[in-house]
Amino acid sequence: MAFDQAYSHGLLILTIALWLVFGVLRRHRFVPRPSIMGVVLVALASLMLAFASAVHVEIIQQVALVGMVWALILALVGWRAAFYTFFPVGFMAFAVPIWDFLVYPLQRLTAAVSGSVLSVIDIRFALNETLIRLEDIGTIEVARGCSGLRYLVVALTLAALFSYLSLRRARSWALMLVAAIVLALLTNWVRVAALVLIAYETVMTSPMLQQHELFGWLLFVVALVPLFWLGNRLARRDSAHTDASGPERQSAATPVPSIRLGVIGGLCAVSLALPPLMVARSQAAAVDDLGLPAPERVGDWQRINGGGQSPWQPLMRNPDASQMRAYRSREQSGSLFVGSWYYQRHHPGKELVQYANHIVHPDRWERLEQRALRIGAFRGRLLELARVGDADARVVVAYGYHVDGRWVVSPILVKGLQGLAVMLGDPGAGLVAVSKSCATSCESARATVTEFVRSARPLSRWLPSQ
Repeated sequence: MAFDQAYSHGLLILTIALWLVFGVLRRHRFVPRPSIMGVVLVALASLMLAFASAVHVEIIQQVALVGMVWALILALVGWRAAFYTFFPVGFMAFAVPIWDFLVYPLQRLTAAVSGSVLSVIDIRFALNETLIRLEDIGTIEVARGCSGLRYLVVALTLAALFSYLSLRRARSWALMLVAAIVLALLTNWVRVAALVLIAYETVMTSPMLQQHELFGWLLFVVALVPLFWLGNRLARRDSAHTDASGPERQSAATPVPSIRLGVIGGLCAVSLALPPLMVARSQAAAVDDLGLPAPERVGDWQRINGGGQSPWQPLMRNPDASQMRAYRSREQSGSLFVGSWYYQRHHPGKELVQYANHIVHPDRWERLEQRALRIGAFRGRLLELARVGDADARVVVAYGYHVDGRWVVSPILVKGLQGLAVMLGDPGAGLVAVSKSCATSCESARATVTEFVRSARPLSRWLPSQ
């Protein structure tokens, strides 16, 4: 479960979901009708969970876990039980941070709405994405916590739960959920616009600008009043239209032979256990004493000691081994640098691709140009960077990720190949980069770096044998 501000209700959601599931099982008293399709889905969810664990992508782990619970019900109890427990199990999705992709669009939308309010009342301002600059006053940022995601998730959670317990028609469900979305967004827009006006009137001195959480939740509670008023009206209307056909009839189902139930249960157990065991075996393997290789000569380029420091370094957290080697050629001025960073075992905070790792250090370098670089089997990128604060200090960088014996450049593809490699027992992966400094014009440096990559193939010579 997630414990950031938008998902602080996670454990409560889990408790409610379990209560709903047990309520369904108690009311219907399903006769077990094991499904082989459920076993297939359990195996797929287990693979998905193990894969996500191997590459440390928590959101996929959480989604796979929710799907696995429903797949187990399908496998052991059957389709009828899976149908009635679909919502109770799916309700746990409101505790999983699958909604975070909405944060930035909601920030932009909230800033735009606040700007519209300022325009109506003729306050002079400038809007730059999520920044609102009040003329002669100061700048206000519509930060992540002001996106309104918290109100949106909580409103949808409450509306979905109310709909499941009280509404009977799909149209009523849709109206309830749309109303929840609209009221949650309006609540946040009113809150942020009010804070911007307070900042304008008090010249950024009001303490509410720093302590506005309570103000937002009070507005949200007020917004829940019309939401549940609408819900009660819809519930009464649905009740009037409900076909009074009496309680659901339970068919006299023939009990399933215990041997079939045992076989399905055993298959589920194997499906649950095998993928995590594959990952655990790979991660538990002994870590080698790593020494990164570096060729003495590449074409006309000779490796040298004391060749100076490379002005460019990627930001790579906690590699198992790393190096930066200098090479010089009699036909070229200045040094060329080859660096490699290798991760033999992957753990949280110790991954080739992770949030804290950057090819281009955001505080030191600015991207001027970027293009794909494909030479033979090598797949990478060629960058031209300028140092922040000194546009004449530039560097050309060619880089690529080496995972499972192949070169890739997409971080998403790196994660995918790493997951497969970990499950197959070969988790090692690395980054290799070639860099050369240049002045205002970097055409010569680009040609030099490209030719070095062509001559040095395979660049995996700067990584341990995989």
